[in-house]
Amino acid sequence: MYDPHVIGVTALATTYGVGQRLISVAVEYNEELYGADLSTDCFAIDGFEITNVFTATACRKNASRKGRFVQLTLNSTGDEANMIGHTGRGRDARLFVRKPQITVSQLKPLQTASGKELAPFEGRNADRIDRGMADHFIPAAFTTADGRELNYNLYMPERIVQGQIYPVVLFMHDAGSCSDDLSSPLVQGTGATVWAMEADYGRRPCFVVAPQYPNVCANDEFEVTWEADATVELLRDLMLRYPIDSTRIYATGQSMGCMMICELMLRNPHFFAGCLLVAGQWDPVRMAAAKDENIWAIVSCGDVKAYPIMSDCMKEMRKAGGRLSYGHIDARADAAILDAAIRSQNEHNCNLNFTWFEGRSVIPDGIEEHPGMHHIFTWTKAYDIKALREWLFEQRLL
Repeated sequence: MYDPHVIGVTALATTYGVGQRLISVAVEYNEELYGADLSTDCFAIDGFEITNVFTATACRKNASRKGRFVQLTLNSTGDEANMIGHTGRGRDARLFVRKPQITVSQLKPLQTASGKELAPFEGRNADRIDRGMADHFIPAAFTTADGRELNYNLYMPERIVQGQIYPVVLFMHDAGSCSDDLSSPLVQGTGATVWAMEADYGRRPCFVVAPQYPNVCANDEFEVTWEADATVELLRDLMLRYPIDSTRIYATGQSMGCMMICELMLRNPHFFAGCLLVAGQWDPVRMAAAKDENIWAIVSCGDVKAYPIMSDCMKEMRKAGGRLSYGHIDARADAAILDAAIRSQNEHNCNLNFTWFEGRSVIPDGIEEHPGMHHIFTWTKAYDIKALREWLFEQRLL
């Protein structure tokens, strides 16, 4: 039987570059407790190590002297904290979103701030999960003019000022994130949520659109499926329904998503104000036609496809008349150093920018080096670079 003093238990997750992970569990009591009275040996969570305990005034609030919420910080480095999984490999990989099984026990009597004693309890299951910024997106479906359905996630600015128009960021996921779960673009990494997070903090308010592609929609033969045109159709529909600035439509995507964006630029010249292309490539000969687009492409130099082929794309656009700058960075450098390097490259005032991560710097220690790792770890680093995000929002159609 559940302890009557416990109102609920919430599992909290946060999305990182490598995907969404469980970080803590919040136990809500019906009375306040003092944080100083608590320790890690007061609680247990099946299958998890508790590394810290503190009180707070709400689920995601910082520690406070007292509060009704007891936050149990987890060791989130193990596989048990991973909220995503994959079946298959390579282009056949599919992502699934895990539903965590969280069972909390209070091992000792606790005293409330008012002096009441709370008896121990055992085996209380989590009532809900808080996925952080991913929960701020609205799941939706769009029907194209020819009757096809495209599912997508939409983030809207927290405060929309009447008469003001806002930019929109389109995020397009990789092939390994193809899934039947609509939330998959929001939990596979930070390509979608990072823009919403900054908007939520009051920096660069914008709309964010993250379509869900159940199957591969761009391949290495430079072919795309119906979802390419449907995605632009979706954006045009959103522009009619929301206060979106048509001169500030941005696109970013990784691997397959990057490839899709390349094709969208070619089919819709001067539709996007700027495109941040991560770990992808397209037909170099055709990409010459994108010479006037505002593009920043970032790859790992160990990526056997993206590095040489995107380099050829850039060369073809430069030969066609585009202005091109090159740069290389160490993915393990401090954030300030990475930002400085990107800003320095941006000072060349080129509409085309190509940057690569040096050596094996994108690959974490303990991970075997091979081309696939160079590829997938590119986007775990790229979206963390603040200066790249700033560059995108500086772009505007004339």
